[in-house]
Amino acid sequence: MKPVNILLAEDSPTDVKIIEWVLEKELPERHLFKVGDGQQALDFIFHTGDYEGKEDKAPTPDLILLDITMPKVDGIEVLRKVKADQRFCDIHVVILTHSQDEEDLNKSFEHGAVSFVRKTETYEELHSVLELFRSYWTDKHGD
Repeated sequence: MKPVNILLAEDSPTDVKIIEWVLEKELPERHLFKVGDGQQALDFIFHTGDYEGKEDKAPTPDLILLDITMPKVDGIEVLRKVKADQRFCDIHVVILTHSQDEEDLNKSFEHGAVSFVRKTETYEELHSVLELFRSYWTDKHGD
């Protein structure tokens, strides 16, 4: 199976560690790239800023795990910009949040997220989402 390129945009070191642990279990065949704010996520995806001319170090992600509340540019704005661009609109984006606000959920789906995961200490929902993504990825790219 072709390895999955995953961009994790998350500013909490604790959440990064938990997500890495879940990914290790659910998607062992993956390349994980991490950024700590929304602007870095946009720079990674669009090859601007620190990633300009560095396409080899910033491949187009197959999956973006995107914190909704990040410094500089929030997750909804990153999602909106990614989905508005023909080159990237097919990337699967999963929104991660501690928010219980239904408006955040609605905005996420309105702008094209494939899933909305409420963060918990164990990330049960993330396990389920990644298991579905792994099945999709395996069907699309074979063993």
